[in-house]
Amino acid sequence: GRKHKLTVIHQALIRDPVDIETLRTAAASKGGLLTDELRRKVWPKLLNINVYDLPHKPDLSWKKTLLDIQTDMKRGRMAIAMLDTLSNFHLRDFMDPTMDSTKHILNYLMPILEQVDAELHDFMIRAEVGTIFALSWLITWYGHVLSEFKHTLRLYDFFLASHPLMPIYLAATIVLHREKEVKQTECDMAMVHHLLSRIPPDLPYELLIGQAQELFEQYPPSLLAKRAALQSHKRKNRTTSTFIRTNTTQNSKAVLKS
Repeated sequence: GRKHKLTVIHQALIRDPVDIETLRTAAASKGGLLTDELRRKVWPKLLNINVYDLPHKPDLSWKKTLLDIQTDMKRGRMAIAMLDTLSNFHLRDFMDPTMDSTKHILNYLMPILEQVDAELHDFMIRAEVGTIFALSWLITWYGHVLSEFKHTLRLYDFFLASHPLMPIYLAATIVLHREKEVKQTECDMAMVHHLLSRIPPDLPYELLIGQAQELFEQYPPSLLAKRAALQSHKRKNRTTSTFIRTNTTQNSKAVLKS
């Protein structure tokens, strides 16, 4: 229970060296790190931050992503150190001056859906909804799209203890959880995007976290990498086709008018 978990976390913290694996397990398992006091102690350990050598100034570019996430963290040098580490590891791809790395991460979403629910995957392909609806989820670690701060903290526990791509696996579980809603929506890009871009306030986060872990184990990034690259190729082809189709239509109209 809760009392036992608190004891396990405290024991892991006082070990020399600190038992990082136990802390990771605790952060990812049901309930996460339980209290804000423990988060202040455990998060730096998960990020391998030396609390006796904190930077006075962050050694990073203050991109919007970090500013967004900083609003959800305690201010001060500890927050700066954590953001510095996050920018170099978990959030590194979102720091790039272009969106290429972010798009690459988004490209993992459809292959995961294809593995689990081919019918849902095909519906979304037909709707041409893409994956942009999940962009804000990833770049702020869901911090700006959840209605309750306690859920944001719980997800931070989970993500800090996990592979940097875990947020896209959680995105897949959210879409899969809403599978019936999606399939009952008109197969139209705007309609499906509107539905998916709004996260319901009552999602069962502990269940979804467990499912995201299972998906990661079943379909690790190494298995999906080729499909993700193919997804990028398909998207470029669709964009080119749309461009050609649009220009052909416009040119035809111009010819008819002349």
